[in-house]
Amino acid sequence: REDKVSVMGAARKKKGKKNGKKKGSAAPSSSSDSLIWNFVPQAGPGCHIARSGYSCNKDDWVLEWEPVDPADYKSEEGEGDADEIPDLAIDPEEQTLTLCNIKTEPVVAYITVHSGNKETTLIGKSGTPLETGTSTDQDGRTSRCTTLIVLCPPQTFAHLCYINMSSSPPLNLNELQVESDVQVWNQHEKVHDFHPQTVGFPLQITTDEEGGFLCTQGQGGHLTHFFSGNQHAIDFQCPRGTPLLA
Repeated sequence: REDKVSVMGAARKKKGKKNGKKKGSAAPSSSSDSLIWNFVPQAGPGCHIARSGYSCNKDDWVLEWEPVDPADYKSEEGEGDADEIPDLAIDPEEQTLTLCNIKTEPVVAYITVHSGNKETTLIGKSGTPLETGTSTDQDGRTSRCTTLIVLCPPQTFAHLCYINMSSSPPLNLNELQVESDVQVWNQHEKVHDFHPQTVGFPLQITTDEEGGFLCTQGQGGHLTHFFSGNQHAIDFQCPRGTPLLA
């Protein structure tokens, strides 16, 4: 779905400083990323995961996690409504993309920024470009995009990344195409639930080669498997047309 996206600077408390952007080459995904996120990064090119305070500290592309007090957004007369703060805000001065969570619960955001034919639209901390992937619509048109999967703590502004404005022709923020789904995190009640039954996956090998199927995301994978309805799901990478056996 489309959530509230605003081109504004009011969602950020100004600190009187400008962060300079640096150009650089995209950093390759390390082999340890799949262990950290329980997800194979090569299976989702252009997807970038961020969680505040995660012990493995692999969300180092995020600019800043800023704690906020909703009361700060009311006037001295008590006017103003924190609910008017958008889910996503683009600061035209600092050229940053921010996820705004003023709720008392953590939220999960899936944010996709379409970049057309541009190689780099989003730039992380230290000037590292965020790798792009591709998206194909229902009419078969393919374009480049970057998707951010963010688990944001309560009452926090996640200043995610810079928007690359140095493209040719220059990027117009008002024309930036952003799709987002922001919702309160519906966490599974029994994350470590276990059942002793043996499960056989109904996938048939159709080639003469030895093999199997690459597991691209395991239980609790931080790409999509951390909700109540799919905490214990498992993803396999299979060729199109692979038979499923009852």
